Amino acid sequence: MKLRFEVDQADSFRRGIDRPKSIVSIEVNPADIPESDRSLIAEHLSGIDVLHFYYHYGEIIKGYPVKELSFTSREPNRIVAKAANLSGLVDAIKENDAFIHRLKESFNHPVQLRLLDKPPQDEANFAYVSSQLPNQLHEIAELVRKKRRIYFECFLSDIQESLNRLLNEHCYRVYLLPLPQKAAEARFYCDPIFAAEFSGKLVVAHTPNIVLNRKTGRVAEATNLFHALDIYMVSGLRPGAILDDVSILSWEDKRWVIIEPESLIDAANDAKEKSRPAAGQPELEAKKV
Repeated sequence: MKLRFEVDQADSFRRGIDRPKSIVSIEVNPADIPESDRSLIAEHLSGIDVLHFYYHYGEIIKGYPVKELSFTSREPNRIVAKAANLSGLVDAIKENDAFIHRLKESFNHPVQLRLLDKPPQDEANFAYVSSQLPNQLHEIAELVRKKRRIYFECFLSDIQESLNRLLNEHCYRVYLLPLPQKAAEARFYCDPIFAAEFSGKLVVAHTPNIVLNRKTGRVAEATNLFHALDIYMVSGLRPGAILDDVSILSWEDKRWVIIEPESLIDAANDAKEKSRPAAGQPELEAKKV
């Protein structure tokens, strides 16, 4: 079968190798490849393409730096090797996997707790997860993955062991409110915070996707990139608004990066096309109320 990936043309040039095309295909017999290498390649394989892995908020994404771009018609990013052969491909996959592992391990440190003497004034903006739920920790984990502001009562060991890496991966600040009646438990307020400089100014938000007006400094928080696109489009309709002053930003690698609206428009259009019934299949009639 064929395996398709990319070769680093700049590295080839430095080594005196003429590489007119970056995309290469090699013919392999899976039976001739050691089992460990076959497993590595299979994990990255989509069709005949060997894809690059990205790590985004606790999730490994094949071929795209952010999940929303996987809904577009654009090609995914392939593994980039230093040689157009099986050995070079396997080395590139191992390097990519090692980088992902280092990223995951970088979040494996104790959650830094901030002490409170009373509940925060905006407590109503935090969703409460009851300790009476038999699967409380699972519910907490699901809400953290959704970047929700939450609070709950549990043991400190649950924070530093069961939820430790997850809270770090998703950039949460955790506030501890002691409970006088419970010596071994406390109330924890978990708040996602994304703060970094952008265009020379500190931009702070509670969501990883925002729309920023650079002129006024105003931040509009979005639930996802498609929601950010909606906010961006509406911003252009407001009196006095100049779209050159407005940017869609996403949190990546502890910094804000610009997401081009055109890529999200393409993604939205592709998603609509995929949701339409196939040719020859009638659309379901709307139910009459």
